[in-house]
Amino acid sequence: MRVPVGDWMVTVDVHQADKMTFTRYRCAFANPGRLRFHIRSKSLLSNLGIALGMQDIQVGHPDFGPHEPMFGTDSFVDLEEMRNRRSEFDDTYIIQGDNPRFVVDFFRNYRIRDLLRPKQGMRFETRESEVFGDSLPAGFSKLEYLEQGILRKADRLNELFDLFGESLETLVKLGVTPQNAARIELQ
Repeated sequence: MRVPVGDWMVTVDVHQADKMTFTRYRCAFANPGRLRFHIRSKSLLSNLGIALGMQDIQVGHPDFGPHEPMFGTDSFVDLEEMRNRRSEFDDTYIIQGDNPRFVVDFFRNYRIRDLLRPKQGMRFETRESEVFGDSLPAGFSKLEYLEQGILRKADRLNELFDLFGESLETLVKLGVTPQNAARIELQ
């Protein structure tokens, strides 16, 4: 199935890998700087990898939305302390990337964190062309989301379209992809 999300075309299908079934969302986007990130659910094995030095970027954003004290009044909540504490998001996911500053800025978007919400067996990443898969021209990457199982609930399927729309617009705001770049549809 192909669905337009803003200026982009998102392809959704069922994907088999390692004897497992996933619902897969994909969308090509211009990525001249070849920026890469990868986020997936933590597991016992990944915690061992982290202990041995595997990259795990801590985004450090609190688990609440973009709310500040109202009308300039002081709050009984220490916002600086809240900004610096580990979040459920950091505790749930391993986040890797070639530009940690970008990754933190990307996940500063509360809506992206909320739409990902803690899910076991998920992966969300940027990917390059593959030998046995999507072939992309130079300067393009794809944004890909995989979740274990076949998703059937309309509300979750729609949330993932929202995730792609929010993510692609954030990539535009961060200057990763131009708003008016050529569009490529994945098969």
